[in-house]
Amino acid sequence: MPDKHFTALTPEERDALIQAPVLVTLLIAGADQDFSKKEINWAKKVIHYRTFTSHNLLHDYYEMVNAGFEDSMSTYLDDEASTLDEATLTVRLAGLNDVLPKIDPLYAKALVDSLRSLAQHVAEADGGLLGFHKISTEEQTVVDLPMIKL
Repeated sequence: MPDKHFTALTPEERDALIQAPVLVTLLIAGADQDFSKKEINWAKKVIHYRTFTSHNLLHDYYEMVNAGFEDSMSTYLDDEASTLDEATLTVRLAGLNDVLPKIDPLYAKALVDSLRSLAQHVAEADGGLLGFHKISTEEQTVVDLPMIKL
């Protein structure tokens, strides 16, 4: 189902937005150079929950993301593991800065806020001791997604 907010976008720009949660998950899960299955599995659950719990504007978006999340994640981990470093993921996510101004500002803000929330959830999914220091030092530097300017 196409999202009405994507009508002004090229197929590549639309795909960049759909792949953003996968890239955010990979960035956070791999921040410590080890793609944590616990973090990836938690992201999968969060994505699914957001199909009905996210901001109303984003329900259709998360349905599209959810439909391909597992396949995309597997593709990235299987085919591109050697190129999944923080710098590459950061550049790909920074590419959203060219796409976000082309969509409704309210929608763009909701989307970026949601991606930042996803990053936080993924970072907190693994690690810590007795609930403290759940976010590693490596994750802390990227969890706010500073490469996305909005």
